[in-house]
Amino acid sequence: MTKKLHLLVIYFLSEAVFAGNIPTRQHEKVQALVEARTFYIRNKTQYFAEVKFSEWEESQAFQSARLGLRRSLSRNFKIGLFYQRSYGLRHDNDWIKESAWHWLDRKTQGQDSFLTDFTYKNLINDRMTYEVRLTYEKNFTVGRGFIKPRIGISYFLTKSHFTLMEELSIPMETRSSAIQEYWTYFTYSYHYSNNVSFGPLLANRIVNWESSEDFKNRLNTTYQFKENIWYAGAQLVYHFGD
Repeated sequence: MTKKLHLLVIYFLSEAVFAGNIPTRQHEKVQALVEARTFYIRNKTQYFAEVKFSEWEESQAFQSARLGLRRSLSRNFKIGLFYQRSYGLRHDNDWIKESAWHWLDRKTQGQDSFLTDFTYKNLINDRMTYEVRLTYEKNFTVGRGFIKPRIGISYFLTKSHFTLMEELSIPMETRSSAIQEYWTYFTYSYHYSNNVSFGPLLANRIVNWESSEDFKNRLNTTYQFKENIWYAGAQLVYHFGD
């Protein structure tokens, strides 16, 4: 009996120690998200600039700036090329052990990405449009590539519109979960003038985290967990040109 109790205590202690080595859900509150973008349209080409700021991760902020252009191939099709500089992006392999297990702090480390996308947009009726976009993103800083399919629908009123979008982030490398992130966006935009629109946004981000290389090498085992994060904030859009 004493031996069985001893083994049981050892088992629960080992489970507790192991559990402390695994990252857990970081967010218990809605995170802030602010987006601002501008477009300049000239001769069927849309020049684009965007900045984002969010509380993205506990104790660190996410920031990004994106520059690029989209070229109209026809009335409904566009192709785009972009460069993005990001701070605070987190990856599976950022779960590391030094004095203790923790997430690598990337809030001051810039990450450079190249993106290209292909967009199809069309009318549903005189008030509604739908959009399908396929994006390839290559993060050169960490050497990761992603395929990002997205679908969206917009409903237009006299001086405003609503948009609902869903986007998947599919890593190019082999993982247990093919989808790493699943985003849902809902926005309302008030058309203040012909050039300016703004309004609130609400977003949900589901992340499928998997074992870091450091974790697998040290403990010879794996983990998976899902993180569900809500964001609320505002967006501002300014466009000009043709």
